[in-house]
Amino acid sequence: MIGLLVFTGMALAQGTTGSIIGTVGDATGAVIPGATVTLRNVETGITRTVNTDAEGRYRAQQLGLGSYEVTSESAGFQTSVRTGITLTVGREATVDFAMQIGAVSERITVTGEAPLIETTNATVATLVDEKQVRELPLSGRSYTDLTAIQPGAIFVTTVTESTRTGGGRKISVNGARPQQSQYLMDGVETMNVAANMAPSSVLARQLGTDTIREFNVLTNNYGAQYGRAIGGVVNAVTRSGENDLHGSAFEFLRNDKLDADHYFVGKTPLKQNQFGGTFGGPITRDKSFYFLSYEGERQRKGTADFTAFMDEDARDGVITDPTRPYGTYKVDPSAILRGSACGLAATALCDFRPQLATSSGRWARAMIREATEHCTDLSTANRLSGGRCRYISSRVEKGQEDYGMARVDYNLSSNNSFFGRVTADKSNNFLVDLGNDPDWTHPGNGHYVFGVLQLTSILTPALLNVASVGFTRTEMAESFTVPSNLDPILSCIPGSPICTSPGVSGVGISGIHGADLSLPFRLTDNTFIYQSQMSYSRGKHSMSFGAEVKRYQMNEFQNIWFNGQMRFSSGFSRWYEGRPSSITGPIPQSLNPITPPDVYRGYRQTYVGLYYQDDIQVLPNLTFNLGVRWEDLTDPIDVNGKAGSVIDVLHDSGFTLGKVFEINSDWKGISPRLGFAYTPFGGGSMVMRGGFGVFTEWPLSYSYTLSSYVAPFADRVQLTNPTMPFPYSKSIPGDPALASTRDPIVNAYDWHPAYGYQWNFGIEQQLMGGFVTKVAYVGTRNRHLYSNNNPNQRVPVKDAQGRWYTPANAKVPNPNFCCFRYIANSGDAWYNSLQSTIERRFEGGLGFRTSFTWAKNLDTAGIGQQTADSAGSINNQNVYDIIGDKGFSQLHAGRSLTVTFNYEVPLGQGKQFANNVSSLVNHVVGGWQVNGVIGARDGQPLNATTQLRCSGSGVSSSGTDRPDLRPGASNNPVLDSRADFRKDDVLYFDPKAFVAPPSCFRAASTDVVSQRGYFGNAGRQTIIGPGLVSADLSFFKNFQISEGKALQFRTEIFNITNRPNFRLDSGATAIIEGARSAANPDGLYNSDAGRIDSLQSGTTMRQIQMALKFTF
Repeated sequence: MIGLLVFTGMALAQGTTGSIIGTVGDATGAVIPGATVTLRNVETGITRTVNTDAEGRYRAQQLGLGSYEVTSESAGFQTSVRTGITLTVGREATVDFAMQIGAVSERITVTGEAPLIETTNATVATLVDEKQVRELPLSGRSYTDLTAIQPGAIFVTTVTESTRTGGGRKISVNGARPQQSQYLMDGVETMNVAANMAPSSVLARQLGTDTIREFNVLTNNYGAQYGRAIGGVVNAVTRSGENDLHGSAFEFLRNDKLDADHYFVGKTPLKQNQFGGTFGGPITRDKSFYFLSYEGERQRKGTADFTAFMDEDARDGVITDPTRPYGTYKVDPSAILRGSACGLAATALCDFRPQLATSSGRWARAMIREATEHCTDLSTANRLSGGRCRYISSRVEKGQEDYGMARVDYNLSSNNSFFGRVTADKSNNFLVDLGNDPDWTHPGNGHYVFGVLQLTSILTPALLNVASVGFTRTEMAESFTVPSNLDPILSCIPGSPICTSPGVSGVGISGIHGADLSLPFRLTDNTFIYQSQMSYSRGKHSMSFGAEVKRYQMNEFQNIWFNGQMRFSSGFSRWYEGRPSSITGPIPQSLNPITPPDVYRGYRQTYVGLYYQDDIQVLPNLTFNLGVRWEDLTDPIDVNGKAGSVIDVLHDSGFTLGKVFEINSDWKGISPRLGFAYTPFGGGSMVMRGGFGVFTEWPLSYSYTLSSYVAPFADRVQLTNPTMPFPYSKSIPGDPALASTRDPIVNAYDWHPAYGYQWNFGIEQQLMGGFVTKVAYVGTRNRHLYSNNNPNQRVPVKDAQGRWYTPANAKVPNPNFCCFRYIANSGDAWYNSLQSTIERRFEGGLGFRTSFTWAKNLDTAGIGQQTADSAGSINNQNVYDIIGDKGFSQLHAGRSLTVTFNYEVPLGQGKQFANNVSSLVNHVVGGWQVNGVIGARDGQPLNATTQLRCSGSGVSSSGTDRPDLRPGASNNPVLDSRADFRKDDVLYFDPKAFVAPPSCFRAASTDVVSQRGYFGNAGRQTIIGPGLVSADLSFFKNFQISEGKALQFRTEIFNITNRPNFRLDSGATAIIEGARSAANPDGLYNSDAGRIDSLQSGTTMRQIQMALKFTF
């Protein structure tokens, strides 16, 4: 049996099909053994026949979705027929029969749906049906956006959508990180392993809404069939052909002439076309079917760009620096630019290429020219401190996408059926960078393919096997277009021996715009999936057991700061003086010849999962769900042998080649699942359910992709306050002189996979009129979440009051490195919520759902994905007191409310009102429909930080230390959440509620350790950002052309109230940028602190979309 499970392969069919169960008895309630029950899918004509057991029970599993007719026959009784039974994904419908005495030839037909609530499982789940998928307004026509209308699910709008790795919009389910949910299509995983999220194009879309029949969102305590997730599971089922030809053709249009102005930048360009169609039908009636779909998108849109540049004073050399005695002083830019070799913004490696030294002045002039050409029109440029101005513009991005899907279903015999599907998508975009200069673009390309072959076999009346093979392939790439007129000296920091990457060197001057340091980027990931599930029914037991094997091939090139990066604090004062506050750059593999770093990696991993699930109907009104799952994942290896790690970060002197890490599972891969469903009054109108389970997240490349910097193939150095010029003539690699400057990115070698406990208890009640209400307590506790910290920080101690500080002249534990960007699994999270839903499934022209969640979500680490975008982020300010960072999660949203509805206006022929009008009048007054998605929620928390490192901890990343809370001040000092934030003097919160820590009497520095360095006492994530309110409505006019043919005109309005949903960026919470001084006794405040200048990710001002759709 084990051999059969491993080698036949199945796609978790319980996620793509449904079941019908019930009891057959007579009018007195006595059971009827041996009765024949026939189930016929009305749409395809496919039938299944089962018999009742000795207790009159029957069960038909793994049934295709759709409308069913269920017939019961037994000698001496009239034939009983139930119609109108709709089977949706994952549903177990209960259809009982009370048969009347009579001849079998006599038929009694009853039309009516089975009870709307499920009474046999403890899973917390919500269905998004076919009507909701195709008729609710979707801004990007990505069906996965509807995941966020479930209770416990929210959009993460404080994080920008990821187009590079195809991650799309980020959704958190019950407090879990977006990467911790799983997405299935027709039972097969469709995850993009580079992001470990729902797959999407480089336009952040997942097209194909018209190919989705429906999907189910499992949010808590799902069965042992599901693994590799501690968040939610999204089961989508694609459409198939039927006995009748059916299809559609559509086009959706947008144009900025119909849109409201952007709150900050005015009108932004938008021209968008989405078009396509579907076609499906029979190959052979009642036996084989096909379904085809194509969708395309062409887009040209503007997005708001907020960029800081030099103001006019700074260009003239007039610098305001409050840290100096007289505040303002003048420098001679021309004299600075004539400085000695590397005198301005030189690198720690300048001596590698002495011939570039004389070019430092040319480099500085070129950089200043690029950074100053925009702030000439002060009507669009707001003044900031430190010689900066804010330039607000709209940058135009172009993109296109083509999507296709083909599916074939074939009923081989009464006991065997087969289907195959392939989905493909190709997309590209052109992102404009650096103040809307069309010469600075990031061309991006994406391509994904998902395929599945599935065989369902009825081996015996009680034993069924579903087997499949799946394949996913994701290709993503992004490069950098270098302007033809770019001064070549800008390609890298002067003196760097490595200038192989197109682009410019990274320069950060207190918020001045810099280039993307992580390009070029490309990945090609393949996943091969082999799965199997056996279903067996015996008496009170409904059992399923199976196995799945997944082979991951992750081929990636992740450039991280190839051209080097320099940071200048204190505005332009250090810039003009040629004093970088820090320099980070790669070092070559060798000097003779110069060999650039090698970060091409071909990672390989294999995942295995085995499970057993038994649903036991102990009593007619009580079912227990018992399951156990065992999983394992091999350690990641690089096929080229270039993987490695620093195994003991506190003692090792270098890298050990071989593995990125070794996986050490606390639970040894075993995850039990327990649950119950109890109907106290019988009849199926009320159910109480609850459960508990253990779930595991296994680490794929998204958790270790940055660890590609492995010496001797690639290495990095970082210097703080380097002395210029920096003489260097040593050999590379292995030079001991590099030890104190090395800044590697590594994973914890003893890697503990994240795991979570989930529990729930709830009551569901079916009411009159088709209403169903649910109330549930849902909780989770997640352990070993990945986080970034630096275990090589200088060892702190506590003072007499119990406050942490770094002693004067403290040393790092491992002198072979300056610091680490350490990807650890030391994070913890706690989530508790009350979730409620009132729902009316669509009937009589009206369907709606209202979901409310009241939650508290705490954790000890941020959610940043391990990509180059977050390479500099450190989550914990003190690695010796991680629990001290316990606070609101970035994913916390205290209250969230979502309302969705579909309403057909009851006017016209066949409706409640005006039903006797003529056909001509009916074309005017009839066929109207209104649909909507309305949402509101509290804001998400943000962290108050300093741009200094006053703790002296040795952590290399700025923005890690927190300030002190001013005595008596609120830790959430919000002033006015709906003010006019276009005014320079209007702030969202009061930054002066925070002050610099008491030891902060020096310039920003990691290396100045001659005095105590205190960590800030302000709590983590205490500032609650602006809330979100949105209302998207669509208005349909349906024209019935003839029988089976219809034309639909749509007007869809997104954010119909035109409400700006503001966002606080990280710069707005970096509160302190300068140390305490006589002039600034509380520290120098960042002029951006508390300022709002952007909208939440995925939100817009009012936009209108027109559409025309023909169906037949």
